[in-house]
Amino acid sequence: MEKAIDIYNFIRDHYTWNEGYGIYGEAKVKEAFNTYVGNVAEINMSLINLLNASGIKTNLMLSSTRQDGLPKKVNPVMSDFNYIIAKARINGKDYLLDATDKHIPFGMLPFHALNHYGRVMDFSDESYWHNIKAYAKNRYQVRARVEFDMESEIAFGSMDVLSLGYNAIELRNLKDEKNEEEYLNTLSTHFQNNLEVISYKQVQERSDEKKVSERIQFNIEILTSGDRIYFNPFLIQFFKQNPFLKKERDYPIDFGYPRHYKYQINVSIPEGYEILDLPKKDVIRLGDNMASLKYFNSQNEKAIMISFDFSVNSTYFEPTDYEVLRKLFSRIVEIQNNTLLVLKKVKS
Repeated sequence: MEKAIDIYNFIRDHYTWNEGYGIYGEAKVKEAFNTYVGNVAEINMSLINLLNASGIKTNLMLSSTRQDGLPKKVNPVMSDFNYIIAKARINGKDYLLDATDKHIPFGMLPFHALNHYGRVMDFSDESYWHNIKAYAKNRYQVRARVEFDMESEIAFGSMDVLSLGYNAIELRNLKDEKNEEEYLNTLSTHFQNNLEVISYKQVQERSDEKKVSERIQFNIEILTSGDRIYFNPFLIQFFKQNPFLKKERDYPIDFGYPRHYKYQINVSIPEGYEILDLPKKDVIRLGDNMASLKYFNSQNEKAIMISFDFSVNSTYFEPTDYEVLRKLFSRIVEIQNNTLLVLKKVKS
């Protein structure tokens, strides 16, 4: 396993993908290796050759990208395929490898390659179909703490943001494209409009190739009216609007990989105030754990804790599931946009 990971990292770091596709008959592997630039076939053929030369049994697997559709299983033809993946067998376990993305760890595939199945070309035996299974531990998690400064009429606090799996890969690719200011401007599109970032840092000691940890310090204006404070506890909104706007859909929904969104916030109650109104709790489950929403709150005299936990465990939904999925996302958007904590000043 150590040898396989070292070879994979070497090929991944050696090449820059030119964003070109192609299959093995079109690859110019030697030329690509010497120029450090190649298409998907040239990069992954290099990976396959080097793994096999090192005694690690690796086959070429033909597949199709998500946007190109699925290959026909009954009568497959070469024109059905536009992508190559390495299928290595190590210690009795199969690993699908793609070295085109510099942020993809060993054993994961880029999002565009998550397309259900491919055809393994075993030239010493018969070819066969092999399923593509996405990495499952993908999470976007936010933990926040907020306190109120009533003299300045602001709330202040911190957020710890943890991105796992494909969320971490997406974040790193975004950071490659932007400087810190541009990245924070992109990140701020998910914040409440009146939130001001005071400081930002990536917490290196809590980050690795499948995880990115960030710490954000912020101020936010609070809305007051008379003796009351109105505060939306969702400082970050995972979904600004429902991604499923059409009333009907006659083709499947394919998320590609399982997704998990978790948000927790602890809101300190300012001295001299009490809780007047809290959001209603909600629990929704679709099918046999295909997707779920858990929305809770708890309180004591000093603080309110809001917990929001949304997961899409199934990656594939039939058109018949569309209406309930659309309603679930509608509820999620409603919670994030319209939740209010109401605090009232205690009369002395």
